Amino acid sequence: AIRESKKSPGGREKRLRLVEDWIGAGALAEARACRTKRDVADDDILDAVAALWTATRIVNGTARILPEVPLTDATGLQMEIVY
Repeated sequence: AIRESKKSPGGREKRLRLVEDWIGAGALAEARACRTKRDVADDDILDAVAALWTATRIVNGTARILPEVPLTDATGLQMEIVY
């Protein structure tokens, strides 16, 4: 877990390091080159990469679920966090 807000300098830096460890150095700069900050904020790009990381883990069969045995809501949907 990252305690710092994604909009704080420390939180942004921690998230950026995780992205670059996974995708490679310059990932945010490359994505930024295609879009202006007016169109999409840095934290939105980092959020999108986090979603891609999770989707990749689901496809590869390496995703984890919290809690291990999730409850279901009134409509039958599992209340879980997948990562």
